[in-house]
Amino acid sequence: MDHVFELVGLVSVLPLLAGAVVSAMHLGRTRWAALLFGGFATATVVSAFVRLASVFLRNGTFSTSGVALAFTASSIVGFFAMAAVVAGVAGILDELRSHATARAAEARD
Repeated sequence: MDHVFELVGLVSVLPLLAGAVVSAMHLGRTRWAALLFGGFATATVVSAFVRLASVFLRNGTFSTSGVALAFTASSIVGFFAMAAVVAGVAGILDELRSHATARAAEARD
């Protein structure tokens, strides 16, 4: 039964992975896609590490003293990864607003 819960935890990595794949498909279309890709890819790795390390901790493979620093570091890296995603989304939304404003100005002229 514990394996089911471990799999459910790993499923939570899939939306982050999907974000990395979708942003990678748009790398040439906007300058913000690289930031989004980097943020999503990093967040995917961090999330997978935390999930797998938790499994190994429960099984006794890792000791808590050795993993504490790794969890702290992964939290900090994860924070910056999600900040990159937010900055990328903000940049894309700003580009959309700029393009919409430019199109509206052209339509009036």
